[in-house]
Amino acid sequence: MLVSVLRVASGGLDASSLLAPFPGLRMETAWRAGDPDVHGRRRTTGGFTLLIAEGEQWQPLLDDTLAILERIRPLLDGSRKAGAVPELDLGMAVGEPQAFARAATFSTDELRRLLDLGVTVRVSAYPGQDVENQTP
Repeated sequence: MLVSVLRVASGGLDASSLLAPFPGLRMETAWRAGDPDVHGRRRTTGGFTLLIAEGEQWQPLLDDTLAILERIRPLLDGSRKAGAVPELDLGMAVGEPQAFARAATFSTDELRRLLDLGVTVRVSAYPGQDVENQTP
């Protein structure tokens, strides 16, 4: 499985007002400053994540992601005005043959579009199979 997730966090972030013009978008996760993170540390910012796209092939996922980010440009602009740097996390499940991407390749045009959208890009690898329960 391949996924693209938008992560937005800032000290003065009002997620509800940022998302109001986009009723089709649903937060995957949300947190407030002071909430504990998964390690028990107190968060210093509030924020949210949105699932942007998912698929089994790299190029269609990237194409869909760029198209959706273009449509939600006002949300990206608003989050930057609130002091956030929107982060696009492109996640790749490692070990799933049906959704295998040999590489995360970006054309110069795609890189320009991401730069123009003002998003930081992260490519993450996630375990695609339960390694502990595999039999040899």
